[in-house]
Amino acid sequence: MNIAELKVSIMSNNVPNFIIFTGEEFGIMDIYIKDICSNFCGTIHKPETVADALSLCRGKSILSKNKLIVVTDDTDFVKNEKAWPNIKNLIGTNKLILKYHNSDSRLSFWKNFSNDVVVFEKMSSNVLSKHLVNKFKISYDNALKIATSLDNDYTRCLLELDKVSYVSKIKNITMDDAITECIRTNVLCLDLNTNIFDFVDFLLHKNYADAFNAYKKLIESGEPELKILNALYNSFKNVLIAQTMSSGKNIQQNAGISYYSYMKAKESSGYYTNDELENILYILMEIEQGIKTGKVPPEFSIDLFLINL
Repeated sequence: MNIAELKVSIMSNNVPNFIIFTGEEFGIMDIYIKDICSNFCGTIHKPETVADALSLCRGKSILSKNKLIVVTDDTDFVKNEKAWPNIKNLIGTNKLILKYHNSDSRLSFWKNFSNDVVVFEKMSSNVLSKHLVNKFKISYDNALKIATSLDNDYTRCLLELDKVSYVSKIKNITMDDAITECIRTNVLCLDLNTNIFDFVDFLLHKNYADAFNAYKKLIESGEPELKILNALYNSFKNVLIAQTMSSGKNIQQNAGISYYSYMKAKESSGYYTNDELENILYILMEIEQGIKTGKVPPEFSIDLFLINL
């Protein structure tokens, strides 16, 4: 099933009882899930596993309502071939949506359920920009700047533009003026200079040679040291969260980071121990405090961090 067919099935209230969503755009998936929910039952259940989902489907009485159940990244179900043939019958009149960040077409699971899969690919810069213009009432140029700097990631665009909306309301200025203000004050986390993110990414993966090359470019570009330290702190903190949290479920409420940030941090997990990460965060806090109190010259702060690392 493609997205166009999914739209038609939602409008006609004829969505299949079993669907698999995959792809890069989890934010867009959630929009479609809400649309399905509003037409179907009004409540979404989010158990950890497919086994838990099936427990919700059992024991239905005459008075109980149908359920819309969403399970995210249940890798055990992907491996459990014996559970596949009966899954649609066990759901009954409920609806089960499985969400997966990764889909390996070589696995039997994806071949077996190929007709049940909807792939959510990233929108093009033009399409995403037009959508942001309509949703947030901003200029096309600003929408394009945000879309391209965030790698056309719809979820990240929403997170950043929510900040802009808050600034716009607080200062009583237009959204476009708020974007300018947020960029000036580094409120927006836009990848306008990818050197910082390359530098941080190399360090997270212990690729020190490339990290030093990226650091040279940062020095040449004149990026503020506090901005670099902030990117380092947030990235190492997210990796520590990813290594200590057993699940990404309700990660925003439990740990204060987005699901996107959690999954990105998972990709960088395993290079440092939890103790090493805690020590790195302590060093970064000490250096930042040293800059604010005048004990650490800003121009030497990153060098000091690298020496300690």
